[in-house]
Amino acid sequence: MMVLLVSMTPLLGSYLASGSPSSLSKVASTALPMVVKSGIAYPVAKIDVRALAPSHAIGVSAGSHPQALGVIIPASNVSALLNAISSSSSVSVLSGFDGLNQIQSCTCVPPDVQVAAGPNHIVEMVNLVGEIFSKQGVTNKTFALSSLFITGSDSISDPKVLFDSSSGRWFTSIVDASLNDVIVGVSSTSDPTGTWTLYALSAGGNLPDQPIIGVSNDKFVASANDFFSHSFAGSQYWVLNKSEMLTGSAASFATSGANGGFFSIHPVQSLSSTTAQYMVGNVVSRKALVTNSVQFFSITGVPGVSTVTTNTTVLSVSTLSVPLGGVQPGTSSTVNTGDFRVLSAVWFMGKLWYGLGDACVPIGDTQARSCIRLTMIDTTTSPVSIKQDFDFGLDGQYLFYPAVSMDGKGNLDLTYGYSSSTMFPSLAVTGQAATDPADSLAPPQTLKAGSAADTSTRYGDYFGAGLDPSTPTTVWLAGEYHTSSTSSCGSFGSCWSTFIGSITMANTIPVSVNNVASFLGIIVNTTGHLAVNTVNSTVSGSLNVAAMNSTTGVTIFNKTYTIPSLRLQNMTGVLQSSFLLSIGVSPYPLSSNIHVRESGGIGSVVIGVSRRVDTNGDGIVNIKDLAFVAGVFGSTLSSPGYDGRADIDGSGAINILDLTAVAIYFGTADFI
Repeated sequence: MMVLLVSMTPLLGSYLASGSPSSLSKVASTALPMVVKSGIAYPVAKIDVRALAPSHAIGVSAGSHPQALGVIIPASNVSALLNAISSSSSVSVLSGFDGLNQIQSCTCVPPDVQVAAGPNHIVEMVNLVGEIFSKQGVTNKTFALSSLFITGSDSISDPKVLFDSSSGRWFTSIVDASLNDVIVGVSSTSDPTGTWTLYALSAGGNLPDQPIIGVSNDKFVASANDFFSHSFAGSQYWVLNKSEMLTGSAASFATSGANGGFFSIHPVQSLSSTTAQYMVGNVVSRKALVTNSVQFFSITGVPGVSTVTTNTTVLSVSTLSVPLGGVQPGTSSTVNTGDFRVLSAVWFMGKLWYGLGDACVPIGDTQARSCIRLTMIDTTTSPVSIKQDFDFGLDGQYLFYPAVSMDGKGNLDLTYGYSSSTMFPSLAVTGQAATDPADSLAPPQTLKAGSAADTSTRYGDYFGAGLDPSTPTTVWLAGEYHTSSTSSCGSFGSCWSTFIGSITMANTIPVSVNNVASFLGIIVNTTGHLAVNTVNSTVSGSLNVAAMNSTTGVTIFNKTYTIPSLRLQNMTGVLQSSFLLSIGVSPYPLSSNIHVRESGGIGSVVIGVSRRVDTNGDGIVNIKDLAFVAGVFGSTLSSPGYDGRADIDGSGAINILDLTAVAIYFGTADFI
């Protein structure tokens, strides 16, 4: 939750200071109703976004100071053994544009950045403003969240927004701290600029802090951490009948009430069909600032239709501890990297990925930094099981606030913030292709570089990620960074800014090349590495060609070729392409003829050597080469018209085999 005059976001320490120790059983699996109340949530309003007035800067004076948040000392037993390895896949940034900033929205921290993508729009929400963009970054509508949620002058914070592909609708939420309500909304169509229906979920006398939302086929779930008079009362979640919400009518619900045995239960956004609604949350002992357990929840049943039951399983994870503050240039202030509650969670085709902050010693480093913990749960096994659980850390850098999504191929996409002693708070992206090795990530790419330090003492509290339903290999991401161009925001220091970008994971399949061929007394060795990108359907890499006299062993040619991204053709599900590497030898040049193919995630290469198929050496096999061979067709070594350049197979006779060779490689690039 943001800081206005006071801060209502609890730190882990405030939770640890209350109540009795919670169980840390590693193998418990129980089926509990965990529902203490059911009822009907009636629509409180219908809002037409098109009728909302444009937003303007709102909030309290920039001179107000955030409430002191206390100090958390990170645990000393930080693991250095769980760092991610680098995969051969790559992540490509497709587009990016500036999102909302502190001057546009409110004189408050942090922004609580959220983003979601629909068929034609991108929606960003921050404290306390929303903006609707085209996918080209053109502003369609800006509005105050107090207008969207009809909260007037109430204290609101922690916006959430997602697009549900199964229903074609948008869902959103915010906490109204003045009424102790979670306000949730659902759009009437896939157009976010149209009408929304609002519902109010009451936490009674408790403050429902940092609500989080998720969806499955038939359920909408919201959760929150309930506080009473600044003391933690427990985590609460509400399960609503999704189909009733979609009609804009009264919606049946069931709620767990405030459960003191759990902290920060995170509903999952389901990206493929499922009637089970999943949630995850770390199991925290109130006697230590570390944990090695995660609670998995599976909710079945539909309110108003069937009994709602929650199955829970406690799973062991590698030890988590509170991340360290992010060092930044020119100031002793550090980026507030939060704690190790789950920050983002998504499910697709039996795989549940979630991300959070952790402390680790990155590979090659000598001290602990703030890192990102990524965990994947396999929901197809019985009981469910953790298949991946690793830290992502970078030498000398502090990483924070991961937001994850998955694309239509099952690839993991991720954005996060980073800083260091030489780098201002910035944004980066990475991911894991579905075919990548476990515990690996693609080399990170910068999404937006910062140019100013954050001295506000608050950051995050979370970033956003959402799958593009129109292009299921594209994921949209948004997060906070700081730039000198956004001016100053009084006592908060540099204003926060946000950036929105789209990425795609390139599943890169490595192909090792090591071929030896002999042609007319010349031995040709072609070696190196190629990479097939199945997303962009390209092949690239570096190959060396060495030729030697087979009798004397003397090297007569040696050259390394850089292969740029060559387009692969999709031939009935098989990606394939050919290219030539010219070999400059006498009396006639040769070529190493490369044919690359990929099928079922496996890459292969076939290499042959012949006289250069690109007979005139102009860099491409075309009609000129066919005409040249045809012009001396039928000639032999003993014929006056014989030209060895047209004798592709070196047989001594220019015939149909030579014409066929040129025809096979017609249109193929020749690297000279």
